[in-house]
Amino acid sequence: NSSENGSVKHDHTLGNEIPEDVEVTLKVSLNTGYELETLIVDGQNVTTQVSDGKYKFTMPANDVEVSATFKALPHTHDWEFAVNGNVITATCEGTLGVCPNPTSTITLVAPENLVYNGSEKVVTTSGTIDGVTIPDVQYEGNRVNAGTFTAKLTIDNATATLAVTITPKSLDGAVIVLDNNANLGYTGNAITPDVTSVTLDGTTLVKDTDYTVSYSDNTNAGQATVTVTGKGNYKDTANTNFTIEKATPVVTAPTAKAGLTYTGQAQELVNAGSTTGGTMQYSIDNVTYSADIPTVTNAGTYTVYYKVAGGNNYNDVAASSVEVTIDKQTVNKPTIESKEYTGTELTADVLTNELYT
Repeated sequence: NSSENGSVKHDHTLGNEIPEDVEVTLKVSLNTGYELETLIVDGQNVTTQVSDGKYKFTMPANDVEVSATFKALPHTHDWEFAVNGNVITATCEGTLGVCPNPTSTITLVAPENLVYNGSEKVVTTSGTIDGVTIPDVQYEGNRVNAGTFTAKLTIDNATATLAVTITPKSLDGAVIVLDNNANLGYTGNAITPDVTSVTLDGTTLVKDTDYTVSYSDNTNAGQATVTVTGKGNYKDTANTNFTIEKATPVVTAPTAKAGLTYTGQAQELVNAGSTTGGTMQYSIDNVTYSADIPTVTNAGTYTVYYKVAGGNNYNDVAASSVEVTIDKQTVNKPTIESKEYTGTELTADVLTNELYT
């Protein structure tokens, strides 16, 4: 009789054809970790009569049926521990009985979310070792802020370690608020309104700790950009825009030239005006404008129109006007010399002048 846990065999050299009245010795062989539970010989339980693994009886006239059962010995663990990175492997070296789980592992497991969120990260363990209480995980380093910390688990003389890296949180979606009272008009200098707050997922961030501020396209009138760049526990960038308004220039109006009299030559009608921004332009028909001061030749009264073309950074200034007069030149009576009577028609000699005919 045999099983995977032990066997019972007789010692007779005649095989299974044993004569009557012959003494038969049954030898019980046990597999490691097992003991004899029952030995049944010819229907009788003779377990208690087994000594040193043997049972003897005298062969009767009939055939004898032998059966046996075996049971595992009570087992006492004797664990040996080995480490491979974040895994502790326990191997049972106990020799008494059969160990149901001769090899077990304990693994340090990093948290699923390794992005900074302001909370401590917790490393857990997976697996069990029969009869061994798993101690708490120990830590080295900061488990809240972005960076790397180390988790350690020590069982007996074996210490597993796991390096865990917390990554900075992206500023994508951050809400940037600018100072509403800032002067956002063009000045010729860079416009840098204060960033009054940056919030992300309900958390207010701290300037120079969580982010830095930079500006672009922020001198000329038009759309400018504020960029916040993550720092420390935050990464990437977030942007918002603001508008630099055109400035309204201060205009000094041109003045009419005084005492203009016809000379036969073109004359400027006004003294030049000025503007703090844009270009002063003039016209005498309120249609065609130029930066040149208008000139005319003939006597008369003229309306000189002027306005400011603001360009990219200044507002236009609507046209105004000033009247200017060029007086006619006074012509003196010419002197005519007398002539003696000749009895024929005489013509006076008059000096020619471009001012009269």
